[in-house]
Amino acid sequence: MSTATMSPSVVPSRPAPRPVVIDLDSRGPWPTLRARKADNTTVWLHAYQPHDEADQWLTASLRETDPPVIVVIGLGLGYVLEALERRGSRATVLAFEPFPDGLPHFHARRDWSAWTDSGRLHIVAGADGDGAAAWAAIDPEVMPPVLVNPSLARAFSSVVASCRMALTRARFGSRLDLQTVEVKQSMLHPAVLTAIEHFAAGATGPIIEVGAYVGGATIAMARGVRDVGRTTPIITIERGGAYLEHPQLPSADICADLEHNLKVRGLDTFVHLHRGLSTDAAVLDLVRDTVAAHGPIGLLCLDADGLVQRDFDLYLPWCAAGCVLVVDDYAATGLHEKALSTQQGVQRLIDAGKAFSLGVHGYGTWMGLYHP
Repeated sequence: MSTATMSPSVVPSRPAPRPVVIDLDSRGPWPTLRARKADNTTVWLHAYQPHDEADQWLTASLRETDPPVIVVIGLGLGYVLEALERRGSRATVLAFEPFPDGLPHFHARRDWSAWTDSGRLHIVAGADGDGAAAWAAIDPEVMPPVLVNPSLARAFSSVVASCRMALTRARFGSRLDLQTVEVKQSMLHPAVLTAIEHFAAGATGPIIEVGAYVGGATIAMARGVRDVGRTTPIITIERGGAYLEHPQLPSADICADLEHNLKVRGLDTFVHLHRGLSTDAAVLDLVRDTVAAHGPIGLLCLDADGLVQRDFDLYLPWCAAGCVLVVDDYAATGLHEKALSTQQGVQRLIDAGKAFSLGVHGYGTWMGLYHP
């Protein structure tokens, strides 16, 4: 848990992506949007039976709940709004539409004035669109679920990540800004928490977290899993104790605070908390059994004592190829020894050709992909 001041993210340079071409496909029983990618492959942004897809999507993501505000990434032709109508929902929708060329087709398909005139629908155009005004107009009391168009989630993960970051930026200065004292539950940068939520939403195997403190990253991971309607196991390992001297988030009972922070958000059922160390035989047995039942680890987050080599040795043999690795305190002012051991463990992995670096982000969190 770093207390460093904010530093710019360091990311590998990449060429600017070619634009995605959007057009309307009316050949099936229901119109859909067709996206032609830079490699000339085609992705349909709705299923052949889009109403059924939207109903199943909402049932999996919302379950029996009816939140007052919903964030949708990938509005498409609006079938998700009609699914909300069929559920009798009165939710206000903040939609981030990464492909603005599809919006004229959205407006042409039917009359949406009942949504727009009542203020129940706010649309932010573009993956990097400015949603601050729309967020301020809605001003939700609690963080709404973030529902991602299934086709976007499968074919345009980086675009979805950009929309999630646009949502995080829209919250800056609001009562749900993760940097405010009233909301803050983590020493991780908001951009890192957003990335963790995104990675958790896309994880195809179990999620393992070593060192949760009072649960900022745990909340993000549980939200990501909940909002895609999956049952991805999350195992959080936290030794607990007290940290009354913490400069920003003091705790007299770390595990109790962690459990409370999950429960008040309705996320406690998504997390299996092990009170102890990453080396405990009980947690190693638990992870082994979980991997046997659900497949190899898809996301591994380390934010404990800086001994990342120890935890790499323990948990990497259970990680999938392409498993996302998130390691905090790679760079941290005032924590030189912890940062040094973290850097050494990460660099050994990279030098061995077993990890591809995604850069150092936020206050000093390294991210990478595992390649056994």
